[in-house]
Amino acid sequence: MPVVPGGWSGTITFHLDRDIDTTESSTSGEGIYQSTTTVHFELQTDVTDTFTVTGSDPEDLQFGIGSVDLTGQAANTGTTLERSVYVSDKRNALGCHYLDETGSEIDGSWTLGGQAQGEIHFNDDGTYYISIFGGDPGEEEIPKLMWITYTILEGAANDCPTPGRSEVTGFGQYGEWAYSYSPGILEGTLDPANPGFVLDGSTSVETSSPEGTVTATWHLVHDGPIVLPHE
Repeated sequence: MPVVPGGWSGTITFHLDRDIDTTESSTSGEGIYQSTTTVHFELQTDVTDTFTVTGSDPEDLQFGIGSVDLTGQAANTGTTLERSVYVSDKRNALGCHYLDETGSEIDGSWTLGGQAQGEIHFNDDGTYYISIFGGDPGEEEIPKLMWITYTILEGAANDCPTPGRSEVTGFGQYGEWAYSYSPGILEGTLDPANPGFVLDGSTSVETSSPEGTVTATWHLVHDGPIVLPHE
């Protein structure tokens, strides 16, 4: 009895998580003009991509399912808090000793979407590979704050910067897809003797620049037994 081509449906998701908090100090200048600058950086990011896809087997399954094209919708949601604060301990020629703080912060959320494309590739030993990409690469505006603060530690008012804080508010462009930081190919293995009709799996990788973790999960269902490639 000939094997009838079937269809595929399911989801592939990627989740990006970052939680970075660093402090670094450096010194420059000499004598009374020597200053120490401390940089405090925070980055908290939570991003989820959801690819909802479908696909169809090749029309000729005489030698099994070699590959399946996937199409569908891509959805992306995320939040971020990115804050950089530079605090310099300074003295000027008039003998004023003060702190000069410069900071910026972007804090908000975004939602993006678009079309998804991908592929499932099967091997006769039961291994398979999934690739997926797509979505709108655009960005959204989220609130941004910049400030400068002078704190007087020692010195006459006329010899020092005016103490206090000044702020500028606005918006910054932000938006990113978690899958762009993940492995390009998702890998899994089926039992060649009984491959079943579902592809389930997950994998996690550590990212760099900036550091974080991306976790990919997939659940793709075939409307009948999977026929692996064969001679």
